[in-house]
Amino acid sequence: MATAAEIVAAIDLYVSGQLEAGGVQDYMIGSRRITRYPIADILKLRSYYAKQAAASTRGADVTYVKFTRPG
Repeated sequence: MATAAEIVAAIDLYVSGQLEAGGVQDYMIGSRRITRYPIADILKLRSYYAKQAAASTRGADVTYVKFTRPG
């Protein structure tokens, strides 16, 4: 299963490909129809997985220190 960071990277590639293709959401070739997810929905998913990725790395660089009074 892909990590949240990998999913964010895949979504970024998907969105950049959509933009290069002109952002076409629905088209038909012969009798076959292809419908892609709306970019707004993809961006919502990206936001969700970006938060998940940030949460999984938060705390990896945290150091806890306890101070006490001498004597």
